[in-house]
Amino acid sequence: MRIYKTFIVAFVLLMSILLATTISAEKILTIPDDLNDVLDKDAETVSYPNLDIKEISVDREGNQIELSLELISGGKILESGFIVAYSIYLTTNKNMYEAMYSYSEADLEDLGLGGDGVIITAYPIDASLEDGVDVNVKSYSGIGTNELKIVFDLLSGNEKCISIDAISMYMSDLAGSSTYIDELVVDSSDFPSIDAGGTYYADAKEKVTFEGTIDEGNPDDYNWLWTIHDTSVTKEGSTAQHTFLIPGTYTGTLFVYDNQGRYAEEDFTVEVSGTSSNGDNNGDNNEPGFETIVMLAAIAIALIIIRKRR
Repeated sequence: MRIYKTFIVAFVLLMSILLATTISAEKILTIPDDLNDVLDKDAETVSYPNLDIKEISVDREGNQIELSLELISGGKILESGFIVAYSIYLTTNKNMYEAMYSYSEADLEDLGLGGDGVIITAYPIDASLEDGVDVNVKSYSGIGTNELKIVFDLLSGNEKCISIDAISMYMSDLAGSSTYIDELVVDSSDFPSIDAGGTYYADAKEKVTFEGTIDEGNPDDYNWLWTIHDTSVTKEGSTAQHTFLIPGTYTGTLFVYDNQGRYAEEDFTVEVSGTSSNGDNNGDNNEPGFETIVMLAAIAIALIIIRKRR
């Protein structure tokens, strides 16, 4: 009996570890780039290994973003000042982030580059860069190597990374006479079309059911995220529910995305009628996810079995 109980404990703990690993893996977005696609100033393809992007990835875990830009073997980030600038565009369900690195010397001022280090600016998806705010960079590393990492926090507590839309990297010689560029752009043209449903109607303090559809494929193969504008409300799944506490007209956006950076989005409206109620309309937004429930249950079972053994 003791061996049997030990086996159960080991099995439960193993499943918890495997589940945690699976959840973590799903939060890594990796986008490879075509090799040997560097262009010169005349738009001619050239072989320039110090610039060719291999892949870019982002860790979506929590509210912290870790961007990783990797060049092919032999490439170097900002080696001897030759790679002078890059820009990375990252989309979340609330904002657009532009991460930039520029390296300036006296001989390069005519290229319009200034500063030395990483700058990240965030602005609402439907706004312009002029409306943005600077985001504090927690750390960055990799200068002089072929992999650059940048870590920063998102602006909102329940903000989630949807995609890395594009990256551009420029290299020039010190005289500015020869310029090379490598770009990575995520193509969502063949992504399924989505429908967030018509205008939703409900009374205050009653649940609203959101139902999204795609025109092809299995909905379970994609990530679904419903975001209510001007609130902290986000919901996951092709079908989701939320209780609004205060009457009014609400707008939101449905994001459907995969782990290769492709995505689609569509706006929706919610009309809530009835008597006003105290609250901030977060409603039932803090419900634990399925993965969290399973993991907590597994840990609880393991603790119960261990206690019985004692």
